[in-house]
Amino acid sequence: MIAYSHWMMVSATTAVAPHAAVYHFSSEREKQQQLFLLGGRYTFALSLFVLGGAVLFGFELLSLWQGAPQPEEYRLLLILMAGEVIPLSQWITYNMIVSMGVHRR
Repeated sequence: MIAYSHWMMVSATTAVAPHAAVYHFSSEREKQQQLFLLGGRYTFALSLFVLGGAVLFGFELLSLWQGAPQPEEYRLLLILMAGEVIPLSQWITYNMIVSMGVHRR
């Protein structure tokens, strides 16, 4: 499920990279900052949505995959998904850095 969440987030945020590149190469810093802030908010909200889906429907999804999951497996899923909230919310940052082609130290 973690891999599926990452694939979903990558698919949702990949379209931002061309916009970030255009803003970078045309030296529109204010638009870059706005894209960073707004994109960060949306990806954080989407990662919380994924966490909420894991909390509400995680046991049912595990039941579909494994037949009869144990409660320990559901708890492990919740721990893993709670730990993935911050990394999932950083895909906009990743796309913006990659689109610039210049990594600052």
